[in-house]
Amino acid sequence: MDAHPQLTAAGNARFVRKFDERGNEIETSFFGIHGKPVMNVYRIHRSTAAYDTFGNEIDSARFGVSGEPILNHSGYHREETIFDGRGHKMEQKWFGVDGTAVINTNKDFGAASCTWSSNDRGQITETRRFGLDGALINGAGGWTR
Repeated sequence: MDAHPQLTAAGNARFVRKFDERGNEIETSFFGIHGKPVMNVYRIHRSTAAYDTFGNEIDSARFGVSGEPILNHSGYHREETIFDGRGHKMEQKWFGVDGTAVINTNKDFGAASCTWSSNDRGQITETRRFGLDGALINGAGGWTR
């Protein structure tokens, strides 16, 4: 076995994570084989996250090696998620570095925001995708709802 640092498939040799007092991961940073900050294959050096009192991730953001806000490989800087009182995901929105809505180009979304309806068991019963103007759109899978 080679004792020298190696790059992972994600393009980094090491990552450092920080956690809040409840054990939620609030920051992850990526480094190369020489210990210097690097951008990984998702085009981020550092990501941050915030959580609600139930431990649901409600906000996340991505940054470059100099600390500047950047767009990730799916075309957004920040992701905001809203949960209902039972902890079921209700809505997700994506934003650019200037705070305006952007399209999440990930193959599962292709929208500026998505909403979900769930039954009492937490099973998703309906998904809706919306464009930059707030109108229903056909998402990446070719369907609206």
